[in-house]
Amino acid sequence: MTPVATTTPRLDQEIHFDTDILRQSNGFTTDDYGGSKGFELIPAEHLQVNVNPPPYLAHDELEVPDGFGDFSFLVKYRLVARNEKSGNYVMTVFLAGSPPTSSAPSSASLFRSPVKRRAAEAVFGTMRSKYQFSRILWP
Repeated sequence: MTPVATTTPRLDQEIHFDTDILRQSNGFTTDDYGGSKGFELIPAEHLQVNVNPPPYLAHDELEVPDGFGDFSFLVKYRLVARNEKSGNYVMTVFLAGSPPTSSAPSSASLFRSPVKRRAAEAVFGTMRSKYQFSRILWP
């Protein structure tokens, strides 16, 4: 089973499609069909590659045109995994990207959404705080 709001460290092979309704602070909504999810493939024993076609974004705000968002990808490499008898852990590294392949309004609208902006700030803020905290503990 795949988590809704995060990426699992496990390697999964599946086709994934999400639909989101993003409510903005100005009262308008953006419907996201595809959710930047797509094909999750395992081409080798420790490797997963996700190829995500652009989502279609429909806005109820008349000034913002509807259209496709950006293409994205994710590569996972499992470094090590152990079952419950041997410690019950998994360590995976991720590399993700989203080249700007859409028109500017559709691409920019993803980050105008307060929901996705707050989620991105939470992730990057957490990464930044972990880095700063580790600098204190590690020489």
